[in-house]
Order: sequence, then structure tokens, then C-alpha cells
Amino acid sequence: MFSIIIPAYNEEKYISPCLESIKKLRGNFNYEVIVVNNASTDDTAGIVKRTLPEAKVVFEPHKGLTIAYNRGAKEAKGDILVFVDADMVLPPDHLERINKEFSKDPELVAVSGPYIYKDGGLLCHFLIASVYLFLAMPAEIIFNRWLNLGASLASGNSAIKKKALEKAGWFNENIFYGLEADLAMRLRKIGKVRFRYHLSAESSSRRFKGEGLIRLLFKYILNTIWPVLFGKPFSKKYKDIR
Repeated sequence: MFSIIIPAYNEEKYISPCLESIKKLRGNFNYEVIVVNNASTDDTAGIVKRTLPEAKVVFEPHKGLTIAYNRGAKEAKGDILVFVDADMVLPPDHLERINKEFSKDPELVAVSGPYIYKDGGLLCHFLIASVYLFLAMPAEIIFNRWLNLGASLASGNSAIKKKALEKAGWFNENIFYGLEADLAMRLRKIGKVRFRYHLSAESSSRRFKGEGLIRLLFKYILNTIWPVLFGKPFSKKYKDIR
């Protein structure tokens, strides 16, 4: 069984397309949808109930992405947790592809894929694609498979076995940037962690627009490397972009 977990803080402008894409998922899979209403002050919960009535809405008063991730994971009944950002649109075969990855490799405990930013313009699309193809994918092979040092994980587009996440100690609730690298290093002690380019999903480029494309790219790169080299994230603070 899959549990689709969506953390949502004031997502009334973005969450409807995400939920609509879940309705269109193909495959005869048993799954539940959990939306963690993370201290929202807008109509996020109401929109969820009107758009996808069968979704379970969990109110989490303590604000924080990793706090919301953990709350959703602990509420979940599924053995595979599919984490989805509220501003994402999933392809119809999303669960089919995830299921195929876990079915063909019993040692796999976590898999994730890239974000596609269709609303960011050509430059954004080119730079992000280049980072994935020339940095993320080679790093996955060199650091994870060859050097046995770290692994690539995109938390907002990921699927993780619940038992493995629990054994790894859940998400670190004290960090934002670097949370993926931190979790991936703990998960890979339990089993395989893989990054697959074909598991891509469309996402909003709002954070790039809010903080600046080049600046944010360097910040993400540094916060992926820093936990592997120094055991802590490069950046400590983040701001909400809505």
C-alpha cells in the first residue's frame, strides 16, 4: 500500500492541481492521501476537502517542513511513503514507475526523481536540467555507488519505505536546507537509495523566483555537499515563499 503525503502550509493557490493530478493516477494500486495542514491560516484544508474528499487532512500546529513530513509518515498506513510537494503535478504513471523500482530491487529503501519547472522559463529549465544531468546524476554514481559516501534524494519527489524511515530516525526536524542529504546518508546504511531521472514531476518555480535562480542553485548544491563533508548543512535559515 502507498501513502501519498503532502505537507501544506498556506497552499490554497497551488494545491488543487496537485490533488487533481492524484485523481488521474493510473494503475490498480491501493493508496491513501494524507495532507498535513501545517499551521495554515488560509483555506488549504477546505480546498482539499472540496477537491479530494477522500483525502485525510491532519492538522499539525507546529510549523516546519520536516515536522510535517514526520507527522504524515507516522499517520500513514502504507508501507511505502510517497512524499509530494503541494505545488507539484504528478504524471499519471507516477505510482507505476515507483512500484516498478521497488519491485525489481528488494534492497531499495528510497528512490526519488527531479523536479521539472515548466513555469520558470527556458533559462530556468536549461539550468535545472543541466544540474541534474551533469551534477546530480554523476554525483549519484560517484558518491553513492562508487565511493560509498552519500546519496541523492529529493524529499518532495520521493518514495521511502516506512520501516526504513523509522529505523533511520525519521526526518531531522531541526534543518531545512540539507535535509535530503542528511536523511539519505542515514537511509543508505539500511539499504539502497537511488535517484532516477525518469521519476520526474512538474513543480512550481516560486522559490527560484523568490530567492533568485543562480543564488538558490548554488545554495542547494552547497547544502547537498556540506552534510556529506562536514556533517551539517551549509545554510541554517530559510524563508517561506508563497
